[in-house]
Amino acid sequence: FMRRYSCWPKIWRLHQIYPLYKRKTAFHAGNYRGIHLTTILSKTAERIIGCPLIPFLQNKCFGIHQWAFTPRLSARDLVTALMMSWILAVCCGSKVAAYLSDITGAFDRVARDYMLAKLYNAGIGTKYLNFLASYLQPRKAVVVVEGVSSEEIEIANQVVQGTVLGPP
Repeated sequence: FMRRYSCWPKIWRLHQIYPLYKRKTAFHAGNYRGIHLTTILSKTAERIIGCPLIPFLQNKCFGIHQWAFTPRLSARDLVTALMMSWILAVCCGSKVAAYLSDITGAFDRVARDYMLAKLYNAGIGTKYLNFLASYLQPRKAVVVVEGVSSEEIEIANQVVQGTVLGPP
C-alpha cells in the first residue's frame, strides 16, 4: 500500500502522548517532554523506509557540521573538535568569541514545507518526497496521564518524539 501510493496511513497518525519528566519541579507542565507511543507496524515501516533514506540525508542534506544523530559522532566529539579549533585559532593569533544560548526545544520544530523544498533541491526522489509529505501531515493525539486521556488535539510542524524518523 505505502509503496504504491507513497503515503502514511491515517491510522498511524493517531498518537498517545505520555509525559516524561525532564527537569526542575514536577508540578510545572513545561518540565515534561511528550513521548509519542506509536505502533510497532509504523516503526517497522519507518525503519524499512529509513534504510536508504537516512544515508541519503547524511550524505546530501546534513552537511559536515551536523553532529546530532550522526553515527559515530557524539556531543563529546563536538566539544573536543571545537576546543581544538579554538586552541589552534588562539595559537595562530586569532580571537575567539563564543555565544552561549539556551536552545531547549530548538530542535523540536520542523517547518514542513521548507524541509520538503530543501529535500527536493537535494535531489530526493519523488516517491520519498511524496512519502515524507504524507508522513509530515498534521497528526491527532491524546495526552495520557495515569490512564486518563485528554481530548484529541492536532499536532503539526514538529519532530515526533518516539518515532524512528523523528530524530533524523
